Amino acid sequence: GPLAGRTDAEVKELPGQAEALRKWNERNLWPAKAHWGREENLRRGIADFLGLLYDAQPDVLAPDSVVLLVGSNGVLRLLAMMALGEAAAKHPQFPFKMRTGNVGKLRERGGRYELVYWDQAPDALLP
Repeated sequence: GPLAGRTDAEVKELPGQAEALRKWNERNLWPAKAHWGREENLRRGIADFLGLLYDAQPDVLAPDSVVLLVGSNGVLRLLAMMALGEAAAKHPQFPFKMRTGNVGKLRERGGRYELVYWDQAPDALLP
């Protein structure tokens, strides 16, 4: 979309975008004029993805399997929020911003997810 590849500072300078960016960064409020498509469609896709992962156990995914997901900041934010459910808004890492090149880890146990780490530089996780 028209905001792709722009820094936050550049987006703030665009007419009508500063407040939308603040709401997105602080509260994950979907920016209606960002041309990202409908939030409901993305949420439905994420719910379907989480359901597929859950349904794949134990026939396809063995216990403690690792699934690598590559995505954009917005998709990953919504994924974390949906995986954590009602507890997401009270989590210390809310709103779950993911900087470019960083990683996060969600762990599923019995249909519930926990956030192991989020927005970490990969080299910071090496022993």
